[in-house]
Amino acid sequence: MRTVIILALICSFLNSIGQNSQPDLVEHRLDGYVLEALDKWRVPGIAICIVKDGEVLVSKGYGVTNIEKADSVDENTLFLIGSTTKAFTATAITQLAIEKGFSLDDPIINWIPSLELSDPWLTKIVTIQDLLSHRSGLNKFAGDFIFFGTDLKASEYIEKFKYLPAENEFKSFSYTNAGYFLVGEIIQKITGMTYPSYMEESIFEPLGMKRTGANTSAWSERENYASPHVVDQNGELVVSKVGKADNMSPGGGIYSTSSDLGNWLLAQLDSGKVNGMQVLRPEVVLKVREPKILIGRTGMPYAMFNRSQFEHYSSGWYNMDYEGREFITHNGGMYGFTSSVTLIPEIDLGIAILTNSDNHLLFETIKLEIVDSFLQLPFRDYSNIAHRFYEFQKNQKSNHLAVVRNSIKPLNSLDNLEPYIGTYSNEVYGELELEMDNEEFVMKFQHHNMQASLNYLSEGRFLCTYDDPIYGIEVSEFLIENNEIVGFMLSVDANVEPNSYFFKKVNN
Repeated sequence: MRTVIILALICSFLNSIGQNSQPDLVEHRLDGYVLEALDKWRVPGIAICIVKDGEVLVSKGYGVTNIEKADSVDENTLFLIGSTTKAFTATAITQLAIEKGFSLDDPIINWIPSLELSDPWLTKIVTIQDLLSHRSGLNKFAGDFIFFGTDLKASEYIEKFKYLPAENEFKSFSYTNAGYFLVGEIIQKITGMTYPSYMEESIFEPLGMKRTGANTSAWSERENYASPHVVDQNGELVVSKVGKADNMSPGGGIYSTSSDLGNWLLAQLDSGKVNGMQVLRPEVVLKVREPKILIGRTGMPYAMFNRSQFEHYSSGWYNMDYEGREFITHNGGMYGFTSSVTLIPEIDLGIAILTNSDNHLLFETIKLEIVDSFLQLPFRDYSNIAHRFYEFQKNQKSNHLAVVRNSIKPLNSLDNLEPYIGTYSNEVYGELELEMDNEEFVMKFQHHNMQASLNYLSEGRFLCTYDDPIYGIEVSEFLIENNEIVGFMLSVDANVEPNSYFFKKVNN
C-alpha cells in the first residue's frame, strides 16, 4: 500500500512539473529569438500570446508600431488580424444556427433570395456551410480585387456575384474570401444588427475582448494601434494604409491585440469558458473545428521535418495532424498586416502572433518553433530556413522585374498612343480610364482610390505599376483586332487575387 501511495505521489509530482514548466525557448530565449528575427525579416513590430494549461504564459510586444515613430508594440497594441477573423465569423453563425433553429446546410438563397451565382444550379444548392468551408465552386480568391478597397456598397457586391467565375468543382476546396461576405450578410439579416455590432455584443464583450472590433474604417481612431507596412516598388519598407473593407470584415476585418486574443485562445481550449465562466457553447466550439473538406496531403513547412499527413478545412480553421496531435490553425494577411492563430488541444496550447508587415514568413516560423518546443522536438531554426527560401524567391522576382523594366521604351516610340486612350469596362468591376496625365500614360479606377502608370514595352504590352504597392507591378496585354484596340487583361499581385479581368474598350 505504501509503495502504491509513493508511486502515486511521484506521478503527481512529475505531472505538475510537466504542466508548469516552460520550454527553454519560451522561458529563456524567446526575446532574443524574436528580436533577431524581426531584424532579419525587416518586420517593424510583432505581438505574441502563448496560452498553456489554462494560463497566459506570454502576452507581449516587440519592435515598433510605425517605422516613422518610436512607439513600442505592447500586449494592448491593435493589429488587423486578417483571415484569422474567419473563425470568429464561423463561431457567430454557428451559435445563431443553434439559437434560432436553422441549419448551416440551408441554401444561402433562403436568406439572400436576390443572390445569383454564375451557374444557376449552384445558386440553388450552395449552403452556408459551403461558404464557411470554401467549397462553393467559386474560383480561388474570386472577387478579392473587386471587393477589397473599393467604394462599392454591399448590395452592389451581391449583384456582382453572378459574374464571378465559378469554375472550381463544387464541394472541392477553393479558398474564397467573398463567401464570408455573404455569411456576414446572413448574420445581419438574422439579427437585425450590423456585423460589427453583433460581433461586439455576442462574441467580443462576453469574452472580455475589450479592445477588439470589426469596423475596419474605425480601428485607427483607437489609441495604441500598429500601422501597416509594405515593401514598395523600389524594395523599400514603407508605411501603408488600410483600404475600405467594412463589407469584407467577416472574412478578414477584425482588429485585436495579443491580450484580447489570449481570452479567445482560453475559450477555444476550455470548451468556451474564460475564467471559469461559460461564454461560448461547447457544442459551437467543437462544431466550428469539425473538418468538413479534405484539402490533400500536408505540405511545407509542416511536413518538412516532422510527421504530418493530411490537411482539412473546417469552418474558419485549417485542421491537420502534426506529430500525432491535432493541429488547428489559420493565418491571415490584410493591408500590410499578417497574423497566425494556432491551437493544439491535446496539450492545451494556444498561440497568437500579430505583425504589422506583409512581406515575411515570421508569423509562420515563430509559431512552428513554439509548437515544436512544447512538443519537445528539436530546434529547427525555421526562421533562417524560411528566410533563405524567401530571399531566393524575392531575388528571382526582382531579377525578372529588372529585365522587364530594362525593356521599357519611350512613349513617343509608339506609333500612335491615341487608340489606347479611352474608357474600358468590365462587367464585374465597372470602368477604368486610360489617359495622359502630366505627360504620363495612366490608368484611373472607378471604384479604387488609386491609379497606375503604364510604361510602354512593345506593341500591345505595357508595364502596369500601381501607386498602392500591395497591388504590385504587372504586365497588361491588349487585344488588337484589325488594327483596333478591343480591350486588355488587367492583373494584380497574386497575393491580392490570381484571377485576371478583361476590360473591353467602350466606343465613345
